This record gives sequence, C-alpha cells and structure tokens, in this order.
Amino acid sequence: MTNHYVEDDGGNFRFDYSIEFLTWALTPPGYKTEWLVGVRGGKNKKLYGFISGIPVTIRTYGVARVMAEINFLCVHK
Repeated sequence: MTNHYVEDDGGNFRFDYSIEFLTWALTPPGYKTEWLVGVRGGKNKKLYGFISGIPVTIRTYGVARVMAEINFLCVHK
C-alpha cells in the first residue's frame, strides 16, 4: 500500500501505515468484510487495486442512517 496510496506529485511523500493501524481502521465494530474489495489478476494473482468501506451512522434532519465511508483507494501503477 505504501507505494500505491497517497503520494505527492514528485513521489517523495507517501503514507506508510503500520499493519496495526490498518487493522484498526479497516475493522471497526460492525465492519463488513464484503466492503473490503481487492482486484487481483495474472498468474500470481497479484493485487492490482483495493478500496474499503466501513459503516458509519449519519444523522440528517433527526433521522439516523447507516452509510458507507470509503477510504484507502489504491491502484497499482
């Protein structure tokens, strides 16, 4: 993920999240494994892309709704 997530225009700055942080961020209470999506291909089943969603409760006009918060979109260069 370090080489394929957020980076600056020159490729000098990148996020380098620990496995512990990613586990915490991707598996909050009520998370859904089907909202963690990877795209694999080739002979080695290489991971080419990933996107995640976690459930969040949003309150609008006094009504609570469960929605998805999308994060960690990564695409192999």
